[in-house]
Amino acid sequence: MSLPHSEGLTSASGGSAKVYCITLAVALASGFALVAGLLLAEKAAGALPPLALTSNLSFNEKHSFLRSALRTKPDLIVAGSSMALNNLSGDDLASELPDHPRILNIGAFSLKMSDTRRWLRAVLDATHPKKVIVVTGMMDFYAGTKWLTPTDADLRSFAAGSRSPVLEFLKYFSLQYYLDKWIGLRLDRRSRADYSSLAFDGTGSVPLAVYYPHVDMQRWREVPRGEMVVDEEYRQADQLAIDLRDRKIEAIFVQPPIRREALAAGRSDMEKHCHRLARAVQQSGQVFLDLHDMNLADSFFADYSHLNARGSRAFTLELARRLSR
Repeated sequence: MSLPHSEGLTSASGGSAKVYCITLAVALASGFALVAGLLLAEKAAGALPPLALTSNLSFNEKHSFLRSALRTKPDLIVAGSSMALNNLSGDDLASELPDHPRILNIGAFSLKMSDTRRWLRAVLDATHPKKVIVVTGMMDFYAGTKWLTPTDADLRSFAAGSRSPVLEFLKYFSLQYYLDKWIGLRLDRRSRADYSSLAFDGTGSVPLAVYYPHVDMQRWREVPRGEMVVDEEYRQADQLAIDLRDRKIEAIFVQPPIRREALAAGRSDMEKHCHRLARAVQQSGQVFLDLHDMNLADSFFADYSHLNARGSRAFTLELARRLSR
């Protein structure tokens, strides 16, 4: 007589488990849909951070920019750290050069020369420019963190856009990263009034709207520091010049202007650096242009080495004049 009772219990238990699983599945699907809807809404509003490819937000944002920018098939690529991103105006350079080239600026904050070499090689595997301009400062040769932790294969897939955006999102998703980067990102994409600006122009440059006295005084008073450079980064510059020569691409390495007061305090270190970089680049038959002593007034600077929009235009026009000779 106990068997029917046992079957009833089993049936009730199975039914409860089924209801539980269905409820859990619905809850998970609802939660996923809610998160997906929130992410899509933030993306539409321009507030969703780029993929967490690295811990360098500027690089991650530039990767997103490149997905569409590389379709223009650039004639000239500008590479480097924020020295390239902020100091060279791609729009001004395109308008001033006689052939009005299509320009793509792949620069990002804080890249060491070794980072720039790896990123540029990946981009060059996806496009074939006639010329590359590397805008670089002494700080790109300092010892310190290398930001590009992805493998060379990953960097190539970033540049080529060969991986599905959905797969990239799943691979690099980090909730903590999104929470950390969400605040302030919308402003960084719209305003150039802060050093952290990600408001790219059509070429990928960000001429800063930062003018004295509304500057970061610690950055303003910084000076070139020769004791911080490391041999490995000069070796990377030498290898980059060779890479470009072997690809039959004309390369111009450029040192941009330094604020007068900073240059007075660090002139010897700056001149040693420029001499060393020139030697590394020129032995491969490539060009080094030293514009560190352009003697621009303080009103052209955002800090000791970053130019504001006014300075970026002055530097770019002088660079265009030199290149047009």
